Amino acid sequence: MAAPTTTRRSSSGRSSKPMRILITTYSIVLILSTWILSFVVQSVFWVLTKPFLAPARQTYLLGLIFRGVSAFVTMLNPFWSFTVHGKLPATRPEKLVIMSNHVSNLDPFITCRALLPWNASYIAKSSLFKVPFGGWCMSLSGDIPVYFTAEKGGWGLAKGSVGKMMAICKDLVTNGVPLMVFPEGARSGSMEMREFKPGMFSFALENGCTILPLALNNTHRAWSRNDVLDQADIHVAIGEPIVSREGESVEELKVRVREEIARLTATLPNTAFDEPKVKPATTPEAAAEQTTKDKAQ
Repeated sequence: MAAPTTTRRSSSGRSSKPMRILITTYSIVLILSTWILSFVVQSVFWVLTKPFLAPARQTYLLGLIFRGVSAFVTMLNPFWSFTVHGKLPATRPEKLVIMSNHVSNLDPFITCRALLPWNASYIAKSSLFKVPFGGWCMSLSGDIPVYFTAEKGGWGLAKGSVGKMMAICKDLVTNGVPLMVFPEGARSGSMEMREFKPGMFSFALENGCTILPLALNNTHRAWSRNDVLDQADIHVAIGEPIVSREGESVEELKVRVREEIARLTATLPNTAFDEPKVKPATTPEAAAEQTTKDKAQ
């Protein structure tokens, strides 16, 4: 894909405000258009193939339609460059869980394009399935909802929902459908990874799944946490499959996968780490102390 269009940028590395408004408007219209197109194509395919295809096979192909159409979000966006480093395994492991760092809301669009021609079922919060067209496409694609409650700052899990989710996941991998997981649980909004949650590592060990690590960068520059979109140079690294070792614990596997994703991230070019925000000193004494620390560094 061609490099992003050159635009006027501020001293902070961001495009000018009018340009960011243009990029945001164009990108949102493009996303909505792909959702509508995907839903129409999926609906026609569902009607035409229902008498002939087994439900599992039909759902897999419906998901492949959604991932393929979603790839146009980056293919047709001149403000985002996209480069994949590495290749998918020549033979897809029979039971596979794909794991990636989670930087922004753009990540599912990026990973689905990087994984083509594979389809994978995504684990996502249940509220996304209510989004018109996009959420309907996720349901048709066999994606798996996670039901959160207001507990733990909105990240509590609904009673009984985890067991049902794991049962669906087991059925999928048993039938050869890969799972796509962001083990941080929530987007970081920066290139600094959060701690990984243990649930899917436990699942991988219990079900004999291979883990394929992915690493991506700069999607927070393309789509920030405050939903303002901008230019970005996005890269994705595909690692080597990771197979659990005999007697390996959940924590050991989690650490090994996290370290590999961190290593892959470090190999990606042009990674944009946001500078830490320093609160301004509130008194002359505090300002003098901060100046002394800055000079010492």
